Amino acid sequence: MKKLITKLLSLGEGIPTHLIDQSQTRNINLILFALLYTTLGGALRKWGFGSSFISNIILFGQILLPFALFLSFKRTKLNYQTLLVLTIYALLLFAQAVNPMNHTVFHGIFGIFLHLGIWLILFQYLDNPEQFPLERLVPLFIILLTFELVLGFTQYNLPKEHFLNRYANINDKSISEQGSGIRVTGTFSYLSGYTAFIFGWNLVSWAIFLFRFPSWLGYSSLMAGFICALMSGSRGATALTIALGIIALVSNLKGNRLIGRIIGIFLAGIVGLTIGLQTKFVQTAISNFLTRVEGNYNTGESSDRTVGVFEEIFDFKGDYPVFGIGLGSTYQGSNQIWGESVYLKRYGGYEEEPERIILEGGFILFFIKFILLWIFYSRSKIPAVFSIPLVILMFISVPIVFNVFNAFYFYFGILLVDRAYRLQKGLS
Repeated sequence: MKKLITKLLSLGEGIPTHLIDQSQTRNINLILFALLYTTLGGALRKWGFGSSFISNIILFGQILLPFALFLSFKRTKLNYQTLLVLTIYALLLFAQAVNPMNHTVFHGIFGIFLHLGIWLILFQYLDNPEQFPLERLVPLFIILLTFELVLGFTQYNLPKEHFLNRYANINDKSISEQGSGIRVTGTFSYLSGYTAFIFGWNLVSWAIFLFRFPSWLGYSSLMAGFICALMSGSRGATALTIALGIIALVSNLKGNRLIGRIIGIFLAGIVGLTIGLQTKFVQTAISNFLTRVEGNYNTGESSDRTVGVFEEIFDFKGDYPVFGIGLGSTYQGSNQIWGESVYLKRYGGYEEEPERIILEGGFILFFIKFILLWIFYSRSKIPAVFSIPLVILMFISVPIVFNVFNAFYFYFGILLVDRAYRLQKGLS
């Protein structure tokens, strides 16, 4: 395994070959542990412990993971501006956690965990980018993707009653079907964990092009991500895969090279589509996916998940749009254990992350989230031409507050992309 990782790492022409020091090694090993915990923890919940107490402990560990990383990283310091921003944000979260309309104090505590953790480690990286040589973990992610692709292909073609296709909650019989296939749940507890991995892989694919890995590896990574997205049956994951794939292909090119790449993509797309449509598996996957898209369009769900996201914000129907009803009030785990706020029941159904943020913390928290995103991207080295559409795409289809899997893969993937741009500029 070590030889394979070393060989894969050597393929990246833009990856530094110098040795890293002890603190950098420790930090990378911590992220390695977090990556494996996030990827394999769901497998333990799904196929090992089911819906037991131990399974809940593993999920709780995922929620606490950002805080554990933040406290464990070596030789990292936060500058004054970062401390000020995070302190103000933390105080706001605390005030909203003790909102008297919240059902219990435990809802508020979980809400603080969910809303704060990701920002601590994101800003910690921005203040100390030289301490996180994330490029060293690209080979491991490639190996993980290979396993996920093989496992996903296997699950997709198995009956829904098969052991591999069950959810972590073994009493849940509503396995998601997609035409003649089963929507892949990967090594995670639920479908959203698999789509989170796909999102992370899309960002890794972008970094692979920036690190100047061989073209065959870059194109293979994009194709693998697209197949995984199709098998997931998620329209958001598939759209994001296509959008990020385009960004990855054009991100480090200019002039004639960019024109040549576009022509090459067009020709390769025609050839690949022609060959793929002759393959039974590809035919089945595309047919099943389009069947699901058509069905959701006819029922109006597609509109609810796209245009509806904006309508929920601009025409918010809640009674407390300024401060909300309390952090963690929409978190399913807390509601299952301690019950649901009467104010939330009065509102009715909710699903998308922007709507849930407003429900919990009002428009104050909603706009604070945008400010944090703006600060993050303005301080990163990712060009605005790519970061702006990324924010829009995330806003529609990538929850990073209430999906702890998405949060970690966003953290790893976006920082890897930022790291690649920094190395291109000779900054770290």
